[in-house]
Amino acid sequence: MAYLSAGFDGTMYEGPWAQAWPFMGHGPVVENDAAQKVTVATGTRKVRVAVGAGAAAGVYVDLQDVVDITLPDATGSAKYWTIVRRTSGTGTAGNVTWIALGPTTTPVVAGTLIKNPGVTYDSALAIYRITPGSTIPVLMQDLRDTLGELRRGWKDEWVEITKPGTIEDDSAHGHTWAYRLSAPAGRVEIRGAVKAGDGAFSSAGVESNIGSPLPAAARPSRRQYHIGAASGGTPIPGNVRFYIGTDGQIAYFTLYNPAWMSFDGWVYDTN
Repeated sequence: MAYLSAGFDGTMYEGPWAQAWPFMGHGPVVENDAAQKVTVATGTRKVRVAVGAGAAAGVYVDLQDVVDITLPDATGSAKYWTIVRRTSGTGTAGNVTWIALGPTTTPVVAGTLIKNPGVTYDSALAIYRITPGSTIPVLMQDLRDTLGELRRGWKDEWVEITKPGTIEDDSAHGHTWAYRLSAPAGRVEIRGAVKAGDGAFSSAGVESNIGSPLPAAARPSRRQYHIGAASGGTPIPGNVRFYIGTDGQIAYFTLYNPAWMSFDGWVYDTN
């Protein structure tokens, strides 16, 4: 019988410790919302990594001085850069750097991240966009997970979904229409209720799009469905069937014209 093990008496080196890290329930993490947060800095196409503690693949890093990164200029079209914390090397020769990887042509994590625990490991912190002719980077997504978020399993931030036309939030039947991501990523929750400003949703028997498409991080790899409460129209009461496509567009289908619709309880996997 052959096997490998680590954790008994004796010295444990970087490789086994880093490989054991996820099996202990740990993912890349920062201490709190301020730690190693990436913001726009003064200067041409500059972003700044804030001080604070974080850890990934068994390596703890407490950044004590801010780090500024200058992003390359974009030509032709907008370019997207992934800001990462890279730990590399072994023993006392180990080092940590903060760099920008990319570019990509869409706001997704760069495919050049290195994930080799115990040797070189990239922890993605944020995605920024550079537009041709612009000197100011634009934040597309904060990729950090905090200790508190990992313990709860969900991101603290609810992101409001843009409502089209005369559609309004319906505070009498739910929260503001919004979504949040799980921590770590891979699951999405949508909540809230909306009402028709003109009195009723008038698309009975027709699949109709609603709201602006959700960003790439919240899009499923296949269509996802949900049945939500709806009422106030004719007949009363009733339900509505929602779905979200791989393009992030939410649509609804109902056989009558409700006055309000609820998204509460909709949770789906992105993979």
